[in-house]
Amino acid sequence: MATGEYTNMNKLSNNIFLADSIGALLTASLLNFLIAPYETFFGMPQGMVYILAAIALLFGLYSLICHLRKASFKPWLQIIAILNLIYVLFTGSLLFMHAKTLSTYGYLYFGIEILIILYLVSYEWKLAKNA
Repeated sequence: MATGEYTNMNKLSNNIFLADSIGALLTASLLNFLIAPYETFFGMPQGMVYILAAIALLFGLYSLICHLRKASFKPWLQIIAILNLIYVLFTGSLLFMHAKTLSTYGYLYFGIEILIILYLVSYEWKLAKNA
């Protein structure tokens, strides 16, 4: 890979860490301030929502640190992609576990969140693979 390509790849990966961080912090905020207080409306137990929010906050901080450090990105990008995938699997398992209490709005929120994260994971993985 030419030096210019490497520099562009580093900038792109650094931006993906920033985007991942912003998305995770937005998710944590939505879960804390929109989903958790309205357990009866969305149907996900408040305790589970707070666990998801804490995980999202940790992932957001991880990505922000990676963005600020501007370190060699490949292994760190692979790590967050795998963690995001685990988050999706955990969220999906919660949807099955709480299927009887989830409302249409709960399924809609978490379904959209899962789709967005899966898109992000595929993009992160492609970036890491091409590094």
